[in-house]
Amino acid sequence: MKSVVAVLGIFAVVGASYGAVLFDFNTPGQLTGNFSSAQSGLTIQSGTGGLNNSGCLDISATDYENGPWQIFTLNTPFSGNLDTWQVSFYYKGNANNNPTLGVTTEPVPLLTDGQPGNGGSVYYPIINVTSGGANGGEMGISSYSGSGESEWKVSPVAGGLPTTTNWYFYELTVSYLGSNNFSVTGTLNSASSDGTVGSLLASASQTFNNPAIAGDSTAYIYFQVSGGVAIDNLSTTAVPEPTTLGLLAGGGLLVFAAYRRRMARA
Repeated sequence: MKSVVAVLGIFAVVGASYGAVLFDFNTPGQLTGNFSSAQSGLTIQSGTGGLNNSGCLDISATDYENGPWQIFTLNTPFSGNLDTWQVSFYYKGNANNNPTLGVTTEPVPLLTDGQPGNGGSVYYPIINVTSGGANGGEMGISSYSGSGESEWKVSPVAGGLPTTTNWYFYELTVSYLGSNNFSVTGTLNSASSDGTVGSLLASASQTFNNPAIAGDSTAYIYFQVSGGVAIDNLSTTAVPEPTTLGLLAGGGLLVFAAYRRRMARA
């Protein structure tokens, strides 16, 4: 029986570290059990108010104009140089208020001028997607490696973003190209209250060089709220490089082969 547990344990690690995870916030404790924040008393998990009036994160205590803002990181880290990873969520509110989704190198960052930082003058490395009210409404992807200037790719939203409360769907897809380079794509879609993703409002793609993210074995998915009503159905997928996946799967097969040989001798 110990050998069987070992086999299952290896594949459980593969799934936990690199599988797709959906947080629908319908189960009590999903926020406090899986995410960390240096700020408290703002965002709460609610049993209503989400897609189809299901559970969600109530972010109504945050305020874009006057603060406070809040940032959360997913407790489970992953390697920044994975082959491909993706993260998305539904946001209900005014999309001009900079809802943000991305990855950072810090497990529980403070906020520095609306970005992950130490709360003073230091910004932590990031790759993210956000939207705001500049030029009537635009979506942007950005990268910051911890030194120098941030790199941005901005895409205006045709006709501007509405200033009324609506559902939106944000998605960030990142592929590691090697040599500290990442291919980054961000999209912003309209969405309906039942979770149907609507028309594409804006998209942007860019190659960024970010050695801090690429060299970090413990990068963290994060989301930031600065006004709005709700966050729902946060989903993340991280896929290891083929060689890494082969080693992990191969290790499981070796243990399984040893188990079969042991059973044959019994």
